[in-house]
Order: sequence, then structure tokens, then C-alpha cells
Amino acid sequence: MGTWLAVHSIDSGNNTGWLFSDALLDPNTSQGSVGTLGVSQEININISGNTLVSSTSSISVFSDSYASFIEASAQKLVPGAIVDLFELDYSSLVGGEILYFHGGVNGLGDDVVWGGITYTRYPIDAEGFERSSSGIVPRPKIKVANIMGNISSLSYQYQDLVGSKLTRRRTFVKYLDAVNFPGGINYQADPNVAFPDEVWTIDRKSSENAVFVEFELSAAFDVMGVLIPRRHCIQNTCTWAYRSAECGYIGLGGVATKNDVAITGTSGTYSRVGTTVTVTAAGTWVLGNSYTIESSSGNLVSGVYTISTGGSGTFIFATGISGTTSGNCIIRSGSTSTDKCGKRLSSCKLRFGTNAELPFGAFPGVGLMK
Repeated sequence: MGTWLAVHSIDSGNNTGWLFSDALLDPNTSQGSVGTLGVSQEININISGNTLVSSTSSISVFSDSYASFIEASAQKLVPGAIVDLFELDYSSLVGGEILYFHGGVNGLGDDVVWGGITYTRYPIDAEGFERSSSGIVPRPKIKVANIMGNISSLSYQYQDLVGSKLTRRRTFVKYLDAVNFPGGINYQADPNVAFPDEVWTIDRKSSENAVFVEFELSAAFDVMGVLIPRRHCIQNTCTWAYRSAECGYIGLGGVATKNDVAITGTSGTYSRVGTTVTVTAAGTWVLGNSYTIESSSGNLVSGVYTISTGGSGTFIFATGISGTTSGNCIIRSGSTSTDKCGKRLSSCKLRFGTNAELPFGAFPGVGLMK
């Protein structure tokens, strides 16, 4: 058996690959080094399933997660330099956008590029991201240069950027895009190898002067007015908006009042000639009123229609579909606007059925336990 390792980069177009000593792991435990390649080296390879065949040896390959790469790099005696990249998203504010920036430059003295995204160089000082086991939630601060007054202007225009999302991304310099390096060459470039993103919310502008503007950040759950959990477990009251996507009810006409009193329908017959439909049913039908007509036979499209000719025992309305047909129907007074859900389990059963699977937006099982 050949050496087990993770191949960091393979170019299948010309059958070449790059192997790195920091990728050597035991396939059984995914820990520790089982050998060394010394410096990074390029070999000519033939790809056959999970086996790479070089001119000197057969190399078996096992897959590993990107998290393992970043962990292996971080645990080395000389892990290398870490770069902090920031994304400011204030697009939720009217006219807002997303900005990418970094408090430094790459090895060429230019903006840092990672994953194809350019992080503009801008003087910043970020601190307070350290986490501890004491249970205190960190509230980092970030100072941004304000010599030209640009940040003051941005802050004034967008309500101090309060509520905007700031994402902190961290990776090792060696994983940045090749464009950051002399000659545009970096065989370890990989936008997927990174520490987990840290997403923060700008809680307030803590300081401002002619030199810098300082913002205080908070975790998403540490923002004023935000409660955890975001959705409360309520026992007997559905929290879904009636006829919303969560509710899922799309039936026509009125079903019941908010007190679960059923809106009963009147049975009748209909006859359509052309686009004119004549309905015969007991009752007095008022000209100009709207009714929900549900067809139980024939091919009349069920819907809400307005009476053009009313009277006792019969009424007429027009449809947008021409044809000749007849059948049975049910007439319900009013439209869906007269239908009110009582937000109870019984309200749900009236619409979906007693024994049906109910999309009830509450938690009936929640209650006091003795």
C-alpha cells in the first residue's frame, strides 16, 4: 500500500497535482503525520478512481473535510500568518450595499483577494473578539479611519449603521488567491479552507471624531429587543397568518367565523351558455353582491363572482370562459375576506378535516406537568 494523504490540489486537465506535507494524515484516525514530503512538490499523475499513480509510487487518497485542513494548519508549531477579512452588509437599509474590506495589503502592496472577492484596504482596528468560558458574551469594537469624513458621512446617511451585519472571515495567508502572490502563483489557494465565519451586528456607534469612528458589535442574540427563542412555544393559539404559506389553506369562500361558527352554503344548480351563468337556488340574491360559487359537477371554474342580475330563487353572473355546461353547485355568501380563523385547533379542523394532518402553528403538547 502506498502513502495515505490528502491531495490539496489536482489539475485533471494536464494530469498534474500538488502534494503538501501538512496534508499527511493517518486514514484510520485522521490524526497525526505518517510521513513527510519535505517541501511542496509537483508530480505527474494518472487519475483512476481514488488512486493516483506517479512515476515512482502508488498513492492512495482519502477525502477529508475543509475543517480538517484549517485545524491541521492551526495546530502546527509554525502555523503561518492569519488574515482577518470583513464584510459589512447594510443592504437592509434603503440604498445600502455590501462592502468588503481588510486592514492591510497583500504581498504585492495591493488589495487582498480571496475567493474571487476583493477586500479593499482600509485602516481599521478590530478588538474584543476573544471568547471565554465565564459566560460573558463578547462585544467587540471596530475602529475605522475617518480622516476624510467618509465614515461619518456613511454613518449619518444610514442611521449609524445600527442593525447592519458585519461578518469576520479568517484564514491563513497561504490559502489566499494566487493573484496576491508574486507571479500569480499559489498552489495552496483555496477559498473553502477557513475558520468558521463570525457574524456580528452593529449595536451602536460608541465614539466618533475627526480621526476615527468606533462601532460596538454584538452577537445576533444579544441585540436590544431580541428574545431567545425567536418563536415562542404557545399551547393553544396558532401563530401563523391565516392563508399564508405556513398555514397552507387555499380553499375558496368563507369557511367559518373567528368563533368557529360555520358559514353554511346553499345548494343549487347552474347552467352556462357562452359566458353567462344562470344559477337557481333558494333565497333572495342581491344585485351587485359577491358570492363564492363552488362547482360540485360540470366544468364551471369555482371562484368569487359578482351578480349582474339578481332576484328571488335565481341570479346571473358572467365568467371569463365561454362554453355550454350545467351541473350542481354550492353558493357561499361573501368572499375569503369574510372568513376569519379562530386560531384554535378546532379552527384548523374545520378547514382541513378532523382526521387530517394539520399545519397547526402552535404546540398543543406544551403545558404544565405535574
